[in-house]
Amino acid sequence: MNDYTRFLRKLNILLITVFIVVFGLYLGKVLSREMLIIILTAKILNSLNFLLGMKVHLKALRKSQEIFMMLVFGSMGVRIFALLALIIICYKLLNVNFYSFILVFFGFYIFFLSLEIYYLLKFEHRNRLIND
Repeated sequence: MNDYTRFLRKLNILLITVFIVVFGLYLGKVLSREMLIIILTAKILNSLNFLLGMKVHLKALRKSQEIFMMLVFGSMGVRIFALLALIIICYKLLNVNFYSFILVFFGFYIFFLSLEIYYLLKFEHRNRLIND
């Protein structure tokens, strides 16, 4: 099992745990139905963004420095605009509180961005040790 598979397995465990906790809070009447929808939608959108980004990063790591930068920054731009469009679509379709949705969305976005950076640095450091 490689590092990427182990990382995804740990991430899946974390995401399932978050889902169970959020759903438990909903069943315990701590969260409203609207907040449950907001949290799950934000989590799903950011998870898909993260997985797409990791796929691009893994392909880009095997390329030259110039192609790596083009792929990573190009995919970031495309993913940000896609997320913006999806935020607007979800807000219109779900008819939820805008500020709550944005706050939860960016909370998950920052979390997943931190994971993405952590993994890239870890993978780059490991490759540097192997190549030296």
